[in-house]
This record gives sequence, C-alpha cells and structure tokens, in this order.
Amino acid sequence: MRPRVTATPAWTARQDILNRFYARRAGGSRIAPSFARPPEPFVMGEAERGRHLMAGRFVLDGRLVDVLGAAIWDNAMYAAPLQRFDWLGDLAALGDDAARRRAQGWVWEWIDRYGKGAGWTPQTAAARLVNMLHHAAFALQGMSDAAQRGYMQALGRQARYLSRSWALLPEGVERIYVLAALNMAASDLVGMDRLRAKAEALLLRDLTGKISPEGEVQGRNPDDQAGLFIQLVLVATHRRAGGAAVPSKLQVAIASMAPVLRGLRHADGSLVRMQGSNGGHPAALDAALSLSEVKTPAGTRLHMGFARINAGRMVVIADAAAAPASGHASATAIEVSVGRRPLLTSCGDGAPFGRDWLQAGRATASHSTMVIDAGSRPADVMFARTALDGGTRLELGHDGWRAAHGLVYARQIDVDLAGRAVVAEEMLMTISPEDQTRFDRAMVLTGGRGVDFALRFHLHPDVSVLPQDDATQVNFVLKNGEVWTFSHDGQARLTVEPSVFMENGAASPRNTHQVVLSGRVMSYATRMRWALGRATG
Repeated sequence: MRPRVTATPAWTARQDILNRFYARRAGGSRIAPSFARPPEPFVMGEAERGRHLMAGRFVLDGRLVDVLGAAIWDNAMYAAPLQRFDWLGDLAALGDDAARRRAQGWVWEWIDRYGKGAGWTPQTAAARLVNMLHHAAFALQGMSDAAQRGYMQALGRQARYLSRSWALLPEGVERIYVLAALNMAASDLVGMDRLRAKAEALLLRDLTGKISPEGEVQGRNPDDQAGLFIQLVLVATHRRAGGAAVPSKLQVAIASMAPVLRGLRHADGSLVRMQGSNGGHPAALDAALSLSEVKTPAGTRLHMGFARINAGRMVVIADAAAAPASGHASATAIEVSVGRRPLLTSCGDGAPFGRDWLQAGRATASHSTMVIDAGSRPADVMFARTALDGGTRLELGHDGWRAAHGLVYARQIDVDLAGRAVVAEEMLMTISPEDQTRFDRAMVLTGGRGVDFALRFHLHPDVSVLPQDDATQVNFVLKNGEVWTFSHDGQARLTVEPSVFMENGAASPRNTHQVVLSGRVMSYATRMRWALGRATG
C-alpha cells in the first residue's frame, strides 16, 4: 500500500540545510553493502499498470501522464511521485525481459542523476528504498557486477540518509513510515548492525501513543490504519527473515490492529470508502494479514467508529460516529457489498483529483445517507446494534440539522441472517418543544413549502440500473449477473441521477449512478421505508 505522504516537505531554512547536508554526506559513501538474504517482494504491483508503463503512460497525482517523450527523469513536474519507484513493482508484476530492461534503464539513470543525494526527501527516499529492496532480484537479474554494486551502494546510501533525516519530520505517521523503511533496510543489509539497534529503538519510541489499546490509529481514516499496519508487518517480516526476534511492543501493536482492519473490510478485501479512504490496497492488506498470523476476528464492536454486519454473502458497513475535525460528513452513511461485488458505496476521497474534488468527497451528499441543505456536522451521533431472531438491526442517528431545522435524523436498518434482504426505516423528527419551534421557523423561511430532503444511495460503477414500470422500484444488476431489487413505500420520489466513484491510481473520477429518494418534510415527524432484496439466484 502506498502511504499518504507529503511529497515536498515545507522545510524551514535550517531543515532544508540539514536535509541537504544529510543527503550529500550519505550520497558520498562508497560502501556497497550486500544482502543478508535475498529479499522477497512483499506484494507485486499490477501487471496492467506495467503494460501502461511500457507504453509510456503513468498515472501520477490523478493524471495520465506521457513521460516517454523525454527521459523519465526529465519530467520535473512529476519528479517526486516518479522517484518513489512505485512503478518498479508494476514492471516486476509484468515480469518479462522487456519490462526488466525498462526498469533497469530507469533505475540506473536515476542512480547516475540522483544517486548521490540530489533532491532527496525522507518520505520519498523511504518509499524508494522499500521498493528497491523488495524488487532487487527482478532489477538485478542479468546485470554486470559493476551495475549490481551501484544498486547496492544506492541502497546503503539511502539507509544512511534516513538514519539522520528522520529527525527532520514531525512526530506522526509519516515519520513512522520512514523509520519502518530504515528498519527493513537494517534487517536486510549486511554491515548495518549498529544502525539496526538504533532503528528499532526509534520506531518503538515513535509508536508510543499512536495506537490505542483497541488497536486504532488516531483519526478515523481506514487507509491510515491499513498503511501503518502494513508497515509494521513488513518490519516484523524482515526481522524474522533475518533471524532476529520481533520486539513484543511491535507484536502487540500488530495483534491489536488486525481485527480492527477486518472490521473495516468488504468481502472483496477493500476498505470502507469513508473518512478519507478510497478502499485501500486489498492485495497488500491480504498479504499483511496473512504474514501477521493474527487470526482474531473483528467481532461486533465498533471499529474506528464503523459498524459491520456480515450476513451470508452480504457485508453492510455503517459510519456510526462523529467525524474528526478534518473528516468527512458521513455519519449514518452505509455501504453494501455482496460476495466480491460492491453494490452501495460512497463517492470516496477526492484528494487525488484536486481541491474541488477533495471538498466534494467530504460532503454528506457524497455518501449513502440522508441529506438536507448542504450536509451535516452533527455534535451527537447515536448508534445501537441489536441481534434479532432472523438477523441484525442497526440503529443510527444524529442531530446535524437540529439547530437549523429542529430535526433529528434516525435510521433503522435490518439485515437478514442469509444476507438476502435489507429492510430500513428513515425518520426525520422533532423530539422537544424547542425543536418544534425551530422547525416552525424553518417552515416560515420556506414559505410553507417544507424542508427539502434527499436520501442518496451511490452505486458502484460496475452496477447497472434497470428502471421498472413500478415507480417505487428499480433493479440493480451486478457484474456477475445477479439482480437486486430496490423498493420504497412511495413516501418520496425515486430518481436515478449521475454520481462519481473516486479511487487512487485512476486518471479521473469514474462515472456512475445514484438512486435518490427526495421529498419534503412537512410535519414534526416524517417516515419512509425502503428495502433491498435479491431478485435472482
């Protein structure tokens, strides 16, 4: 998984001078360490991306970029993402001789231009170091002794650079990623004994306070949880492979984080797409969970504020907690997947596509939940989970529109044990005389027209929508041909509208659809019901 890091740090003048000094000092080293053992790739990249690379097409910062018109390292605009070497895993996944020659050419040109420290930053160097370690066997095959020495020398230089430059970063997840890379290099490379002890001590110190006793990282972003977990598992895996013991503090952190991640995943392995997540990297997380050897299941408690129901082939995940200060307005939103097929989803995090998409992705309207006005920022979010004779009930609610409209929102979602049906009730209501006064004021402001609402259900791009003759029903066709029927009680108007699906690595947001139940609140209590059931198979 590619950690979320800042490509170009906002250095102070002193930090910039120190960073350049550390890079030049490390870059002047002539020592070429050897491998204590041939490292294995933790997870391959994607062969399809490798084929695009062979054609000169990169997806960088959410844009499709042609970099073959000039040497790859002449592309100054995208120097930072290119220098992470994420492309090395994609070419390794393609794996043929042509891909190897392309990778070798790019690597050795980078060594010639930048291998002595020019333009290095801790975050980029850490990502590059890990990629070069994991895919060394692919990159080194068939190369001369001199070229192999240059590769190993570059590994040693970057490790020595990180052993000093980590201190330039503020305490937090980015610094842990850098220290994790340093630990991996210290485990894999011969002659790093003194560095190994230092790297371990620094990492364990920085982990203090970053993971709660429940195994959750600060904030509510599932991608952050997965990214840190993967880095810690990598450190432990590299240590075991080198014959070193895994520190107990590291083992405890990994053991506590694994069940949390299981509580955030759909059946296809993707993470819930809320609070900054775009689904993560399922293959990398699968590998990390396997390597961790932690078998503890998710259980039924909330994980990072998310509730999860697993019924038959269906998984329902709901946001059951308030958002952090910079989080997404997704309280009470749900996502639904069936087997390995996503059905109801969220638009996702727009950060890869610029500021406007970033703001759009954070809005309530980008999630499968109720929307009034521009959205909601509730002070109080309600949640309860109840076991029923034939399934599980989630009760969710918040007060995000109470101050402006006097309305409290609540939704009750029942999922049957077989995972073949979801039945839900949605409510907008006042619960006190003060609420009624606020609602009356809101009605006056609308001229008695009522308070507009829209209950949104965003669909995955692989889901086709088939309107029915009955205006209260619509069919969803999954990619495998399964048909699911969505119906409602007629208390709102059903429309099918455009939506988007944002994911990391894409050149732009993908077009998709959403089903919207819209209407107006005209009284102190408005209720509507809807259902989602399997129609075939």
